[in-house]
Amino acid sequence: MAIIIYFHQSQYRNFKADYAEHVCKQLNAEFPNLVTYERCIVLIPSAFGPLNAYLKSLYRRCSGISFIDSTTSLCQPAFWNCSELSLDIYTRLADT
Repeated sequence: MAIIIYFHQSQYRNFKADYAEHVCKQLNAEFPNLVTYERCIVLIPSAFGPLNAYLKSLYRRCSGISFIDSTTSLCQPAFWNCSELSLDIYTRLADT
């Protein structure tokens, strides 16, 4: 279960590459009884029950409407009005 969570937090998008290149080579101390990739694939479905229970334990009571915003706001102030920005861009283009 820890390897599954680690994979989803890693930069890898291919589980086989992550397991072969990173887990087997660099995480031997953390997982001394590491199984082969093929055996790991067989064991993954048995980890979904405990993984689901773990994730459910992290949920809290919803206090209202919840949503996920995938846009980045690192360079956007909260008061930034996008319509004013687009109007300013079109004004600059028209002046050139």
